[in-house]
Amino acid sequence: MIKKIIAGPLVLLFLTCSTNKSDTVDKSSPVLAEVGNRIITVQDYLNRAELSLRPFYCHGNSDKDKRIILNSLIAEKMLAMEAGNSCDIFENETFIAYIKGRKEQLLRDKLFDVEARSKVTLDTNEVKSGIRASGMEYDVSFFNLDVTQAQKVQQALNNYPDSRTEIFDQIDIAPQASTRKITWLDNDIEPVQKALFTEKVLPGQVVGPLKLGEDQYIILKVNAFNYKPNVTQTDIYRKKQLVEEKLTRSYAREFWDHFVRSIMDGKKLEFNRGTYEALIQLSLDLRNSNQNEKIKLSQKVTDGLLEQSPNYEQLLEQPFFKIDNKTWSVRDFQKLVLSHPLVFRNDEIHSRKQFVNEFKVAIIDIIQDYYVTQEAYQRGYDRLSDIQRETLIWQDSFVAKYHQEKYLKSLSKRPGFDARKMQGNQNTYMDIYVDSLQNKYQNKIKINFDEFDKIQLTNTDLVAYRPGVPYQSLVPSFPANAIDDRLKY
Repeated sequence: MIKKIIAGPLVLLFLTCSTNKSDTVDKSSPVLAEVGNRIITVQDYLNRAELSLRPFYCHGNSDKDKRIILNSLIAEKMLAMEAGNSCDIFENETFIAYIKGRKEQLLRDKLFDVEARSKVTLDTNEVKSGIRASGMEYDVSFFNLDVTQAQKVQQALNNYPDSRTEIFDQIDIAPQASTRKITWLDNDIEPVQKALFTEKVLPGQVVGPLKLGEDQYIILKVNAFNYKPNVTQTDIYRKKQLVEEKLTRSYAREFWDHFVRSIMDGKKLEFNRGTYEALIQLSLDLRNSNQNEKIKLSQKVTDGLLEQSPNYEQLLEQPFFKIDNKTWSVRDFQKLVLSHPLVFRNDEIHSRKQFVNEFKVAIIDIIQDYYVTQEAYQRGYDRLSDIQRETLIWQDSFVAKYHQEKYLKSLSKRPGFDARKMQGNQNTYMDIYVDSLQNKYQNKIKINFDEFDKIQLTNTDLVAYRPGVPYQSLVPSFPANAIDDRLKY
């Protein structure tokens, strides 16, 4: 796990592949509140309060802050219940696809837990070795290379083995060498892990080129090395937990790869060359027309595949690929992308060849996820209570927000509406509406105050997400719908 300060909030990156690890949710978490037929568990409360940005008026750990948070979550459920299943947002194709995609990501996570994570048994000596390695930190410079560049560098290293540092310093490719700190816990790239942490590597030493994937290599120079031993028992215990999680994830990935191969065994993917190349060109045009670095390339391409440009419209009925005796048109693939956005394994792309390869791998990954998801459906995982509950959390979040905006918009058209009552963190109209819902639903709301009193919160701003999956946010944004700290239930 990498912790990184970005403009105030702390961003937690849960480093996983597309279906490598389920979100950390305690399925046995006690029920904190019941709101009609919905429940809020203690873990739900902690996830929403700690893994998303809370408003300043409930930022701390005081009893008042905790009550406002609970009221906000209860208000979200009431707003969703008030909207009902007949709410017009349920007719929106994008919303339907989003909720479907969220559910199916949970299904793949569940399948990963069953077929991979639960099968891992760790060796005690390996855990101890990992705890020692967790104190090691390398400051490195590195270049990402394609296969041609890697071959040229390797040839130079072979010809002048005593001049590795000089050769690294003379590498002249764009962009310039990047620098970063690498620790055993933060790094999930196996070739780098093996090269740096299995043998002693000294400052000034050059490592690589190391093969990372098809046409992907890396070469590193160690600038400095630092070792921070675990001193206290608390340090050792915490590191032990992190090491066990990392090792479990690594071994689970091996089980998972074997399981996925068994699902895909015998399935041959054949692209329609003309359609494939036409989509490649459209995607390249989109990439070149939008150089906004704040938008990930995978998101640009996904948005492009969902747009209705004239050139793209002509392709929709064309065959795109064939697999398992089924021909998929571009329109079929478009529907898949609507609920499963493309995920590029590497968004930092510097050549057409690299883009074509990343695009192809992203397509293969989404097709693979499709068959994994079908396996989860066949097992009936979509009927599991925890899957349904976690899907409902996302659905209620969007429905509540939609209903809230729709309600306030209807008020703005009424005589006597005063926009000043909606300034800053004050929203008199919303407060009155939430109060009326509290009165309406109070007999359907129950709170477990014993569990509520045990809750302890931090006051650190956190945003948590998982790279490498279609939907990266771990929890919905915090519901800004109530500042009432009275629990009138």
